[in-house]
Amino acid sequence: MSNYPSLAKIINDALFETKLIHNKYFGKKEARLEGKFGGDSKGDAVTKADKETEEKLREHYAKFLPEYNFLGEETGETARYNGNGWFTINDPLDGTWNYQRGIKNFGAITSICKDGLVIAAGYSNTPKEQTFIAVREDRILMINAGRERYHRIEPKIYLGMGPTDDPEQIKELTALVKEQFPGVQLEETGAAINAACVFAGRWPVFFHTGLAQHDISPISVFSALTGISATDHHGNPYTAIDPVAEIKKYQAGRQEVLYHNPILIAAPRDHEKMLRILERFNSFLDAKQLVGFRHARETN
Repeated sequence: MSNYPSLAKIINDALFETKLIHNKYFGKKEARLEGKFGGDSKGDAVTKADKETEEKLREHYAKFLPEYNFLGEETGETARYNGNGWFTINDPLDGTWNYQRGIKNFGAITSICKDGLVIAAGYSNTPKEQTFIAVREDRILMINAGRERYHRIEPKIYLGMGPTDDPEQIKELTALVKEQFPGVQLEETGAAINAACVFAGRWPVFFHTGLAQHDISPISVFSALTGISATDHHGNPYTAIDPVAEIKKYQAGRQEVLYHNPILIAAPRDHEKMLRILERFNSFLDAKQLVGFRHARETN
């Protein structure tokens, strides 16, 4: 197995490869493909770039980490896990909804895991030429601000939601966040990659009512290295990933089973403030979270 410092290079090179494919198809309407779940929501969007990027990541890890099993968003239902405890989990093109609409906020997410623990991970933002990489054991944290390197960053808060969420509850949540964080702009075209903006100290809060593990896989290692809290709506951290459970969720073919993890990322003081806001939405978020957990248990 490669030593830990080289994991940073392996991830950095992987993210570089994803950018090349993202840019190859960006702005081309013919790149759009039929949705995975038969709908037209953010979590259902797919393009040729998603598919091709995932295969490039698969090839990359097969070359540099051949002992690791591969899990990817686009082929998770056919993933094979040999039980050795080593795997990578990948979102080849996060922000596909933005990508299809020409909105320049998309990238890739990749994590390397051993015995359920994320030992190294990375985010990229392709249009902004940004990369964020963390390696746990040697406490390596690499932040490349890309095009924003010399610009003042306007702090933002991202509040993400699922296609079946109650609009009235989301409206109430948004109003409460605006009240508690006056003057902070809400990001309306956010994506899971924007969690990196909080870990990098650029944004105060990232919250989503329900994401998949391929969206949130890096959070535990980034949280460990930055001191930024990354938890569910009760303040419980996501500490381990079970590849068998994740494959079962992919195989379900249901969006609500896969995208079921509420995620809150913020510095400690803002994290506590957000947890207080979320208390009144706990029953809604609990129900959403349990869908995926129950499916994994019931299909054992």
